[in-house]
Amino acid sequence: MDALAARFRTGETLWNFSNQNRRTANRLEERGLISTMGGNTGGTFRASLTEKGRKAVLSPTYTAPIAKMLKDWHHCDLCKGTFYLGEHYCTGPKG
Repeated sequence: MDALAARFRTGETLWNFSNQNRRTANRLEERGLISTMGGNTGGTFRASLTEKGRKAVLSPTYTAPIAKMLKDWHHCDLCKGTFYLGEHYCTGPKG
């Protein structure tokens, strides 16, 4: 669950695991916390958190780091550039 939560936080919705973890994954799937599917290479399977699983391991106030970062980026209509927080010194249209 921790591995899937960590991957979810970085934007990955599926992750590959070795079939050595299959028994544990089956138990988590029976409880409705993850869903599994075949892997993309031999001896693996893919898993993802279900809604119930996300509620179990993620804070309700969780915001992905990229979302936090993007809210601090701004677009300048004058020069069509982007800038972070207040660090922008526009001199007019680029061209």
